[in-house]
Amino acid sequence: MIFLRSSILEPGPALFIICINSYGLNLTEANIIPTMSREGRLNEPREVAQGLLFLSSDAANYVHGTVLHVGGGFELL
Repeated sequence: MIFLRSSILEPGPALFIICINSYGLNLTEANIIPTMSREGRLNEPREVAQGLLFLSSDAANYVHGTVLHVGGGFELL
């Protein structure tokens, strides 16, 4: 029997230039965003990739219908 796993990764604000450009932020505004995270910084692309690797691995074979927040606590504010 084949089962389909369905989970979501929510990256939160990440350290992507495209993210800063898409919001139309200037450098001062972009520097305020990391202070809003519990970690005090933005995500790095490798941290988002590690979350995706986990969800797609056999280690997550019993994880279904969940949202994995890779946001450094940003979503808790």
